[in-house]
Amino acid sequence: MANGRTVYLHIGTEKTGTTTLQAMFATNRRVLAKAGILYPTTPGKANHAGLPIYALPVANRPDLYSMLQLSTPAEIEDYRSRFPQEFAAELDRSGCPHVVMSSEHLSSRLRHGPAIRRLLDVLKTCADAVKVIVYLRPQHELAPSSYSTSVKSGSTKPFRPPESAEDYFYNYDLLTRNWESQVGRENVVARIFSRNSFKDNSLIADIFDAMSLTVPAGLVIPDDKNTALAADALEFMRLANAILPRRLGGRINPDHIALVRLLTRMGPTPKFEIDRETAHAIENMFLDSNRAVAERYFPAMNGRLFPPAKAAETVPELPSSEALVRLAIEIWRSARLPPKPGAGRSGVHAPASA
Repeated sequence: MANGRTVYLHIGTEKTGTTTLQAMFATNRRVLAKAGILYPTTPGKANHAGLPIYALPVANRPDLYSMLQLSTPAEIEDYRSRFPQEFAAELDRSGCPHVVMSSEHLSSRLRHGPAIRRLLDVLKTCADAVKVIVYLRPQHELAPSSYSTSVKSGSTKPFRPPESAEDYFYNYDLLTRNWESQVGRENVVARIFSRNSFKDNSLIADIFDAMSLTVPAGLVIPDDKNTALAADALEFMRLANAILPRRLGGRINPDHIALVRLLTRMGPTPKFEIDRETAHAIENMFLDSNRAVAERYFPAMNGRLFPPAKAAETVPELPSSEALVRLAIEIWRSARLPPKPGAGRSGVHAPASA
């Protein structure tokens, strides 16, 4: 095509600051455009859920479709049919040589070559190059963090660690090889999700470095997004999900969203954690696949993708009935009073996270 345009496809993984990055990109569209960087709206305003929606066959994915306010099969098919032309038109109107797109669902849901190729076929008609950027987090940290997200999304299931080394969600060797087979190893950029590994100790600086782009002046940096629930709030929400489902009649339940926001407002402590034995079991399960990734992407690490797992020998038991009742009363009180600037509980609440 020889238009000089490059698409940077940030695919997650999940629980690696993706929501924060998406908020930053969406908030700064005008600043980015002045620097020749487009963060398009055709795939979505912040999370580009339209990319996996286009790439995957139509199925029962209400959580994904609701991000673009699609609810019926006809609406979904109409969006998928319009996407290539509307996406190409937006890129042409922008005149930007750099296009950044982001959705963690690309790493977790596009698990087979045909879906990835369907998306790449569109991208390659609009750009000369496609670069894939992926962030990797230790699996023993990902598991509890992902559990918090699943409960906030309506799950009633208790925490369960991964059970197989072939679990695609946790096996970074399978994930990266899947994308390498479609775009080439030279077009996949892997980064470690750790403040100590970030350029200038900043995730924002690091994502621009991964794209070999300069951070534009004047960026508005958002607060951290998608904050995990505290341990007691997490158990409360898990039990509440059976009574207050996330979806009613095919639509998002506003009462469920309100409860999640109230619980999030109370802060992430005490943190939900796993014990040392569980953390080491998860770590050992993925040592071989992590070693393969380290050898391809981080040769200086001598086969060790992440530092050894650190966790407490034991963790607190689940909250008692009395503790959950106390939390319910606290929620009731917080719902009656406007939030105040600051942090934590006892009637003083931090701003809610998205």
